[in-house]
Amino acid sequence: MEPTKKCKTCGEEKPLGDYYIRKCDGGYLFSNCKKCHGSYTRKREKETREVTRERRMKWVEKNREKIRKQQKEIYWKDVEASRKRGREKSIKETYGITQLDKARMLKDQGGCAACGSDNPGTVKGWHIDHCHFTGKIRGVLCHPCNAALGNARDSIDRLRQLIDYLTKYNERENRMAA
Repeated sequence: MEPTKKCKTCGEEKPLGDYYIRKCDGGYLFSNCKKCHGSYTRKREKETREVTRERRMKWVEKNREKIRKQQKEIYWKDVEASRKRGREKSIKETYGITQLDKARMLKDQGGCAACGSDNPGTVKGWHIDHCHFTGKIRGVLCHPCNAALGNARDSIDRLRQLIDYLTKYNERENRMAA
């Protein structure tokens, strides 16, 4: 028969495996079972969450300059890594994807989704193209294609007009050359 212990909270007799071990007290078992301990911990966290938040906000307000100084030191210690973390955070917050997701999309597309180029066209890298109405990601674009779409305000009519314009002037140049 497996050794048991009575839970101080629920009063049930349970196997020793149902109790957490107190590592700081030399390996003794908690007096309440894992289930009761979890309930107590969640209740306690809920009660103290607001108090803890208020304390943290007061500390932040009191130590604002110290925090700024530390953040600047971290940033300037490795500027490129800091900028990369900022870009990654921005992509995650804005589009809900990671840099790895973006890299997979680019690989699956075989380069820019619009022109197929394997050159991002800028030192900042590739752009995530998305519908400005739905927020849905359409693909990954090089800088020239992203800028063209942005300047045309994603208007198919405007892009057709630009194509007509370029075609018209290309024909004139071709006639002049002949």
